[in-house]
Amino acid sequence: MINNQVLKEKLLNLCQKIYCHRILEETVRFGKNADDTIEFAKRNRLAHFLALEYSQLFEKDKKWNDICRSLIAEYDEYKKKIKNSIKKIQQILNGKEFMIVKTFSSFPHLTGDIDVLVKDLKDEKFPIHIEDQDLWPIHIENKISWMGADAVSNDFAWHNTQRFVFEGLDFLVPNPQLDTAIRLGHMPFEVAHIKLGELLHIYNQAFLFDWAILENEAKLMGWPKTFKKMSDILELLHQVLFKTPFLRKSKMSISPKYKIEFPFELPFSVLAGGVIEKRAWKKIYGARFVIRERINSWIRRNIY
Repeated sequence: MINNQVLKEKLLNLCQKIYCHRILEETVRFGKNADDTIEFAKRNRLAHFLALEYSQLFEKDKKWNDICRSLIAEYDEYKKKIKNSIKKIQQILNGKEFMIVKTFSSFPHLTGDIDVLVKDLKDEKFPIHIEDQDLWPIHIENKISWMGADAVSNDFAWHNTQRFVFEGLDFLVPNPQLDTAIRLGHMPFEVAHIKLGELLHIYNQAFLFDWAILENEAKLMGWPKTFKKMSDILELLHQVLFKTPFLRKSKMSISPKYKIEFPFELPFSVLAGGVIEKRAWKKIYGARFVIRERINSWIRRNIY
């Protein structure tokens, strides 16, 4: 039987490998037992990293060893399909420049699909969806947008790229500046929450660029208020988790003394404000999914 306290310690160590500061254990609601804690890891994109880094922790317990082996096998299959998908993308685009966004970060994890940004394909109808049993689902777009909510301009995107090599395949990905901008837009305009793994990834790369540049891009793209709210949330979470300010110009405020539930649910005021600010009225249709997820989250918290 895996000791829950040991499992939580390993998760805290894991989080510190993503971002140098150590989370204060009392600030996060991991779970009352080991089963809850592993589910926490799964919901926050940390389970596969945990299995890969600490497989020896689970070896003596058949149940947990099976869980660990399954997670590692799942990640190996994911990498195989990602490689196949990138080859497929290269074949389809036939030399045209493309960028893979939100798929690769500073630690190993799974994603729902591969988001691909392309340019110079004016005759194509977007988005393009490709699915096959040997591929990880591919989603090709010619701009970074979520049903009318454009977070960054194409000009900003294509001026903030870097080369990346995965399994011998070379292609473009966002640099830290663009990657952070995309993720900050994706949270209020699409997923409505912040997973702990992604939050730490953002913190890890935020000091590599001037935050004011992102602020200016958000202003140019019509979501300065939502960007400010997201920045304030990142600041608050950082002060709660680490008892230190996030941005250099920030000052310590009085942090609320409670355990944070991750994925952290963005307030409805932030989500609604973003839709209004961007006039992304199509996003209203997706509100039912957010409400359903919030209900499920409330039920889970009150049962466990």
